[in-house]
Amino acid sequence: MRSAFIAVVVFISALSWAQTRPLPDSPRAQVMTLEKIEREAMANNPEIRAAEARAAVAKARTPAAGALDDPMFMYRNWGTPLERPWDWNQAQHMLMYQQTLPGFGKRAARTELANQQVAESQAQIEVVKREIGVRVRKGYYDLLRSGDEHRIHDQQMGLAKQALQSATVKYTVGRVPQQDVLKAQIAMTRLADHLVMLDEEEESARAELNTLMGRDPGAPLEVIGDYGAPRTLPNLDELERIALENRPELKAIAAAGNVAETQLVLARKAYMPDFTVAGGYMLMPEGSMFRNNYMAEVTVSLPWLNRRKHESEINEAKAAAAVVRSA
Repeated sequence: MRSAFIAVVVFISALSWAQTRPLPDSPRAQVMTLEKIEREAMANNPEIRAAEARAAVAKARTPAAGALDDPMFMYRNWGTPLERPWDWNQAQHMLMYQQTLPGFGKRAARTELANQQVAESQAQIEVVKREIGVRVRKGYYDLLRSGDEHRIHDQQMGLAKQALQSATVKYTVGRVPQQDVLKAQIAMTRLADHLVMLDEEEESARAELNTLMGRDPGAPLEVIGDYGAPRTLPNLDELERIALENRPELKAIAAAGNVAETQLVLARKAYMPDFTVAGGYMLMPEGSMFRNNYMAEVTVSLPWLNRRKHESEINEAKAAAAVVRSA
């Protein structure tokens, strides 16, 4: 009975010890430092690329923000007889060029709004970069710590194996009770369970780093480096000052506030009338006293007659500005 128990103990301990061995034929991992990981993340992270693309879109929109509407050309044929539709000498021909001019200050406000939107999108890039940088450092140190924990685990497993072997030998010769052998086996089982948890944490940190660098989450990766010496932090007042001056989220909110205020200014300028000017040449039918004529035309919008629409736009802009100010 005792020999059978010892055989079972040895078999179970061998299985537990085997869990600490690396799998054969695994792909070779790329070894990277923190600086290299940060460079690759800043260059290839998809979130940063998306933020930069949004900023590029906002910047490309700026030149067109304050531009005039497209001019229009018109040709009009009047008075062609139905009985002789091909006889254009009896018709009036008009060629006209037309341009719409926004009310005073509208073009400047639109350009300013576009510039503020560019500043906001660029501030958002810094926000995303700072967030990615924090996640990169956390993932790096998690993976670095995981390697140290694995080495400590292997040492503990080696000691536990020696303890189990010693207890098994002593139990075989009757020097210790069976309880000592069971305690040693339980310790090895717990270490084996702990190894599973360590492996999961390591794979999670590795997948996070690969994702942040824009790589396949399952790509093999190892990190090297030091934890760094602890540094003395400034006092609380100094920390608050540094945070208020350099926090990218606050700069992004300030930029969003500028956008909201400019949108409010633009909404209020809706009451400035727009003008449409046109000029043209008219060719009268044959036999007219003055066959060649010109035409001039000015059209003025009347926004005061559509007060309900413009007041709604102004109130919406006020509410948006209030939301940003609250933030």
